[in-house]
Amino acid sequence: MSSMIEVLAQMNRANLEPNKESIVYLMLKVTSKADENYDRPGLNLGMVVDRSGSMGGLKMEYTRKALSFCIRHLDVRDILSVVSFDDRVEVVLPPGPVMNKDLATAMVERIDARGMTNLSSGLMTGHSLVSSQQLAKKINRIIMMTDGLANEGITDSEGLVNLAARIAGSGQSLTCIGVGDDFNEDLLIAMAEAGRGNFYYVENPDQIPGIFAKELEGLLQVVAQNLSLRLSPTNGVRFSKLFGYEPVIDDNGDLAITLPDLYAAEEKILLLEMVVPPLAEGIHTLLDIRCSGLDASTYEALEIPLLVEAHCTPDQAMTSMVNEEVDKKVEQMKIAEAREEAMRLADSGDTEGAINTMNQKIDEFNCGLYYNDEVISGEITELKGFVSSMANYNTTVRKNMQYSNYQSRKNRKQRN
Repeated sequence: MSSMIEVLAQMNRANLEPNKESIVYLMLKVTSKADENYDRPGLNLGMVVDRSGSMGGLKMEYTRKALSFCIRHLDVRDILSVVSFDDRVEVVLPPGPVMNKDLATAMVERIDARGMTNLSSGLMTGHSLVSSQQLAKKINRIIMMTDGLANEGITDSEGLVNLAARIAGSGQSLTCIGVGDDFNEDLLIAMAEAGRGNFYYVENPDQIPGIFAKELEGLLQVVAQNLSLRLSPTNGVRFSKLFGYEPVIDDNGDLAITLPDLYAAEEKILLLEMVVPPLAEGIHTLLDIRCSGLDASTYEALEIPLLVEAHCTPDQAMTSMVNEEVDKKVEQMKIAEAREEAMRLADSGDTEGAINTMNQKIDEFNCGLYYNDEVISGEITELKGFVSSMANYNTTVRKNMQYSNYQSRKNRKQRN
């Protein structure tokens, strides 16, 4: 399986001026190839669904449709459990193979909306059910959907994120789906990242089945789990910024990054800004990289080493060469940074500052090198839309901006 996974490192400038400090951007791609003969592992899937009063009407109707879709697409290899929660928790389907799909569908059709939102109790119950059937050779995943704020049980953000991290530490992963206007998007994103899963924003209830289908499609094609990258700098290289994932830096200056499950034919991209100290003329190693994880079909350990080198040369023709693919990714991330700064300003009441921040990035694009690039121009068009929306900045606008940032950082916009 290791031959199905590749790690590629590219710098925006691989040729540097000697004896001069340089700032360079490194793009890391972790990719998997499609394999028609891939024999997927079974799923141990726990659905945790908010049934509080605000989930009534179309939200609950489409949620039941989404659960029924998942039931139809699982087979004898798979374990499914379904939990619903409001101020109480109910086990709708105990964990087990879905042998009688009609009966399972009838059970989820009984879920209705009522009560408050005890998110933590629902999540802990779902975690317990998945744990009862947990096997190393299965994909152990919890999918939690909510449309509101936790108002019973654990209600503080730190406690809920710590709960998600404990779930990930147990060998399960957590995907969070937020529906409507009233949930806390910052919290659900933090929980999904701590839980090594995905985050989705559902603006309209009729999107719910499609989101469940996308998540299930990915789970049925998992090729690697527990992926992590360790980047060890050499020759005095320093990390100044990481886009996309939350790193951990140890006492030696090594940078460790954990990644969600890798799906077939998927590409995960990380972008780093590095400071390279003055180096003599010649070829120098900047980073020693190790990608590790587990093969999802054989559960054998994966270990992929990689060295990143730079060529210090006085040849100006070489030092002026840039990698456009990396440069474009840098531009995308800087657009995301502009959105994040605009959100921060708008949250503080400074909508004028938010508009100016985004317009400045739009003006830079109009004068930039990649004016005709389809992906970047699409990001700018979206940014212009947010500028227009800023006069009526509300929870829906904010959620769309935050979700756009999340998709950009995780390299998912092209997939949607």
